[in-house]
Amino acid sequence: MANINKFQIDIPLVHRLIAAQFPQWAGLPIKPIKPEGWDNKTFRLGDQMTIHNIYYPMNCYKKARSLL
Repeated sequence: MANINKFQIDIPLVHRLIAAQFPQWAGLPIKPIKPEGWDNKTFRLGDQMTIHNIYYPMNCYKKARSLL
């Protein structure tokens, strides 16, 4: 049974987000990094960047506050 509060994060979603928010990087390859965290999924963007995606909406809020 899937957790209804968990975002589904996959490569097509990450491609769409990058294209919309950072079009200059839209052509870079995206590869998942294993293992996944219990509340996040990380992807490699090109050779030098990573994308950190959080599964649960409440954890997004907590992460954003911790970065302030």
